[in-house]
Amino acid sequence: MANLQIQRALKSAKMGDPDSFEIVVAKCNGIFASYISRFHPTPQSQDLLQECYLQIWRSLSSYDDRLDPLPWLMTIVHRCCINGYRSKSKGAHIQIHEDHLGQNDLNHESTIELDELIDTLSIEKRSVLLLVSVIGLTYEEASSVLDCPVGTIKSRMYAARRELLSAISQSSASKTLGDVAR
Repeated sequence: MANLQIQRALKSAKMGDPDSFEIVVAKCNGIFASYISRFHPTPQSQDLLQECYLQIWRSLSSYDDRLDPLPWLMTIVHRCCINGYRSKSKGAHIQIHEDHLGQNDLNHESTIELDELIDTLSIEKRSVLLLVSVIGLTYEEASSVLDCPVGTIKSRMYAARRELLSAISQSSASKTLGDVAR
């Protein structure tokens, strides 16, 4: 339902109705802000969000209003994040909280640890993990956003999961050794 409203609003905005663009902002602000804050959490995240809206506005002529708008929008948001990431001197930092993982039994320390482990993933693997696991895009939609084959998306997702599981097991083993040493 929301995608249909976004699709209609984008179509109207494409035809020159600036008020329709406000509907796009209202419907998409939460998902864009969430993605940006996990990909690029800095005090300038709000500026980056505004840059995304500016890029979407400038790109309206390329929007195909027959298609689902979310992959097209997320492509623009992702590219803005990549540009922001490249302009930063240090790597991006991702915050994944318990409600995004679907596990309410994680404590704050575990969340921070997982956050740090995700932060060690390459930008390519991190992007796939965010788009598929957090934003909820399909592999095909993530493929469109990242402009690479679906097989590459699946490979990156597999590698990201494998690296995270390995890092978690190593972290657990080192904690166990630390507890024994006490």
